[in-house]
Amino acid sequence: VVGVVGLSIVLGVVALLVVLVRKGGTAGKVVALVVAVPFLLLVLGVAALLMYTRVASDFGPGVGLVRLSQADQMVLESSYPVPPQQHPPGEVQQTQNGFRLTLPAARLATFEFSIRQADDTWQPVPSLTALVATGEGGGYRDSLWWTLRRGNDASGTNQLWFWTVSANESGGRPLPQLADHGTNFTHHVTHGETLDWWQLAVPPRIAMTPGTQQTLTLFRTFGTATARGGHPKEARIRIRCEPLPAGVPVSAGQHLVQAGLAAHALLEKVLSATNAAAAIPQNIEFKVLRVENPPGTRDILLHFERDKTPALGFEVWQDVTPSDGLRKQPQPGTYRDWQVKTWAGVNDRVLGWTLPQEFTEAEARAAAKDIAKRAKNWRELEDGHLCEFATVTHRDGWKYHLLANVKRQPGLSNSLQAEALAPNITTPQPAPNSPKQITEPLALFAPVIDPSLGDLSYRLVSTLVKPRHVVLAEVALVDDRISTAHTISQLGFYLASADG
Repeated sequence: VVGVVGLSIVLGVVALLVVLVRKGGTAGKVVALVVAVPFLLLVLGVAALLMYTRVASDFGPGVGLVRLSQADQMVLESSYPVPPQQHPPGEVQQTQNGFRLTLPAARLATFEFSIRQADDTWQPVPSLTALVATGEGGGYRDSLWWTLRRGNDASGTNQLWFWTVSANESGGRPLPQLADHGTNFTHHVTHGETLDWWQLAVPPRIAMTPGTQQTLTLFRTFGTATARGGHPKEARIRIRCEPLPAGVPVSAGQHLVQAGLAAHALLEKVLSATNAAAAIPQNIEFKVLRVENPPGTRDILLHFERDKTPALGFEVWQDVTPSDGLRKQPQPGTYRDWQVKTWAGVNDRVLGWTLPQEFTEAEARAAAKDIAKRAKNWRELEDGHLCEFATVTHRDGWKYHLLANVKRQPGLSNSLQAEALAPNITTPQPAPNSPKQITEPLALFAPVIDPSLGDLSYRLVSTLVKPRHVVLAEVALVDDRISTAHTISQLGFYLASADG
């Protein structure tokens, strides 16, 4: 009915304009023009509104988010986009952090919670797990969040923190809060000391494709008790986006939202049966050896030891936060921004960053000392973990962040990852012209010296000596100033020798 009435009005206005133009003379043409312009704008506005409504009909407002979800991307919007104070005043009685989730059809989104203890080990908290699943033709757009509430005893030396996970089923309807949707921890502090949990800023929007995961830090402790040690340091969630696996009880056109121990039990049941990558290591064993700032430079080099897991490496990068108010930041084009990333694979032992030219060499030395202190106790870094090595504040107020993500080796398929778990092959370096001096080598590599190849070609003869072994070769470009390698996965190769 609305469409018929609208079409009738449009035709009536068009007929009136035709009459005014043909028979109304100059005055009629002026009137027609005055009527036509706002009418045309009205028609365009109605058409845009109809298009917006059609695109957003499945998931509510937010055309960009809907298009991302329809393109098979899960989208997380921060529920608290304004960055909190770095050191909150007074004692915190309650704080929250969470997201508004847009999940397309036939997907599973999981949120696993853990707390970093004083000894830097991570303690999983199953009762704070959350899970959202969508069936074929379904979708979900609503909120999930985690809350902390403080409760002290009379003396104030025993702090009781209540943790809960909450979610909306859809349309703003809260999921019934059950006893297993949370837990509590008691922290003992001496008289006069303070220990506060506080929310951290997270990216305003995160888009994830199926088969990916990210780790985000939601809360951190502050106060004199934290500085002294012996208390938890921070809390994080590991977020995973997966195609809907078998065994999740969700019907076509519907969605499923669970929280707490029920979500944890379902997640364990489903992933234990469907996760093909379970045999692939999920973390890097990591130990910092030293952090240096070469004299006369603003370079910061972190030397480390790690395990031999070729499936995981570090994506090294940096970012800048403008100052408050005047929004000052380094001169564009004179520093490495977030778009400049380098890869440190299984054979690399140095992570490197360069501070912008606005920093002094003394500030670079101080940053290197801060990294050495911050990362000295890091031992296990999970796949997807964001390592915040340092934040260096400029005298004008802007900040430069030195970062690295633990990620899967680019271009490494699941089958190749499995093969890469074979015993590590090390190739002894032969003495010049004396390959026979090597004692029982597993593999031999020899360059081909042939002038006809030209300066832009390189040929390598590779020989696997023993059966049932795999050699994985990586090609990398090395920055000789900071000893950082950027692996080019498309140029890598592997060799496998058969039985006998």
